[in-house]
Amino acid sequence: MPASHVPSGTTGKLCGIGRKAAPYAPVETLDLVSVSTELGLEGDHRGKLKKRKVTVLALEDWQAACNDIGRPDLDWTTRRANLLVSGFTLPRDIGARIGIGDLILEVSGETDPCKRMEEAATGLEEALRPDWRGGVTCRVIKGAEIAVGAPVRLFPTEWCQRPPRHNGPKGPITAIATAMPHNVARIPASGCKSGFRPLKSAIFRPVFQFP
Repeated sequence: MPASHVPSGTTGKLCGIGRKAAPYAPVETLDLVSVSTELGLEGDHRGKLKKRKVTVLALEDWQAACNDIGRPDLDWTTRRANLLVSGFTLPRDIGARIGIGDLILEVSGETDPCKRMEEAATGLEEALRPDWRGGVTCRVIKGAEIAVGAPVRLFPTEWCQRPPRHNGPKGPITAIATAMPHNVARIPASGCKSGFRPLKSAIFRPVFQFP
């Protein structure tokens, strides 16, 4: 797509990398890092989490929150995010995909601000709540080595489509069912929008296919 036809806010650049060896460890800033589907950001404790391996923060959102409380001096590492991007509007849709260099991330949710933000500066926790200002959590779809200055882009919606829903004996199953040696399947849990529960009597498992 020609640059003149790229919507505003769908391209930007990576301007910061941070990692934490443990939940309360200080943030270490880097210029270069490896990110994998198995471990997330190399050396960061979040790599143990399946859906929240990497957190991304937009510089403009951070600055807006800090300006709201009269603290423009606060460094972005106060937010304790992994990646800082600028000139890019973070998607607010779960399943949206972000490319950073050769890295591909999929948004899994909002990074909710916690009490640690309030401890850092009075009013910061609430200032980060509107419109996902606190950033997004992501799973890693394709790992890569990334460096500060790497281009950031939003993938087209068609890249983010999951396979169609198929009706099972006890309701719709979102995925392609494939035979496997273990008696495991997953169906939508009653009363839960996105949760799943095991169905021991089945011999299928959902497999999501992505480009």
